[in-house]
Amino acid sequence: SANLRYAADKSIPIDLGIHPYTVFERAGLRIGIVGLTYLDTLHYYTPLYAGELVLMDYAATLREVIPQMQAEGAEVIIVLAHDCGRQLRELSEQVADLGIPLIAGAHCHNLAAEKDDHTVILQGGQHYQGYAYVTLEWDAATGEYKTANYGNAPNLNGAPDPYLAALTRFWKLKWQDEKQRVVAFLGDTLPAKSSQLGRLVGLAWLDAMPEADLAILARGLLHESLPPGEVTVGDITDLLSPRHTIIEVELTGEQVRQVLSHGEDPVVTGMQPVDDTWVLDQDGEPLDSDQVYRVLVDSSMFMGDYGYELIGEFNPHGANTGVDSRTPVIDWLENQDSSPEHPLNLLPELGAD
Repeated sequence: SANLRYAADKSIPIDLGIHPYTVFERAGLRIGIVGLTYLDTLHYYTPLYAGELVLMDYAATLREVIPQMQAEGAEVIIVLAHDCGRQLRELSEQVADLGIPLIAGAHCHNLAAEKDDHTVILQGGQHYQGYAYVTLEWDAATGEYKTANYGNAPNLNGAPDPYLAALTRFWKLKWQDEKQRVVAFLGDTLPAKSSQLGRLVGLAWLDAMPEADLAILARGLLHESLPPGEVTVGDITDLLSPRHTIIEVELTGEQVRQVLSHGEDPVVTGMQPVDDTWVLDQDGEPLDSDQVYRVLVDSSMFMGDYGYELIGEFNPHGANTGVDSRTPVIDWLENQDSSPEHPLNLLPELGAD
């Protein structure tokens, strides 16, 4: 067995020529690990990478890379994929002939452990509250492996790790300073639970994820007003609930209409009501009942809060972007370069309540 630590640092330049895998030896066994990023990565809050990365099909990538790993002596191949269970199961079937004993992934935060005819598929949960595991036994004489056991377990009420506890204290102190950081100056009041405030949030979400068509937010999620004057990071974090993320879900135009008619106090960004229909901002076309649209919603809405049960019923496979619902709002406000002398007057753009 091996304990491996991985870290991601945005300050490290991306070397597009680097191998997407590693091969190493433990106890005389050559192990290969290959990583697959999420196919929709460029849709999620990564504008700086647009045009620099080319995303390949999962199965095609494995068929290209695994022979290279085996040429370097890899006897066991493990796949780490950033995607949800349904996609991992489909991938396992597509590459069944490659003899991959383990595909582990996480994106939808559904803790699970399962096995098809040839591969164990693990999915991570969320917030370190549980983990999935597998034990593989390797027979060096025959060059074969078998699955000894697999499953998932809770990860609660344990003793704090001293290093992580110290790291947490450090970041809590940093957070106290960060909350005071001024990101914008407003010239108008944006009241709590107002449509103007909801459209500000939706506008920031769509700016961060331009491949999406619409953003829908329940007014009940808008907890605090933004008064004129300084707006700090703390103001925005008080505005929206902690630990909520942005979910992208594909819905038809007719499903969007039903969601809006059933949900409590929806605020829509990306289209406008015109007469008895909706017209999209992107192209000026009316909402098409049969067309599929990418819709951004808060994670609590996807789970059915505020009367939005239909979202998950229409499409239970919404993609959790992993982006905190507050982060794009902070970034968008900061990018407006406002000042006390030139505050943001957003009411004309955000419209009437």
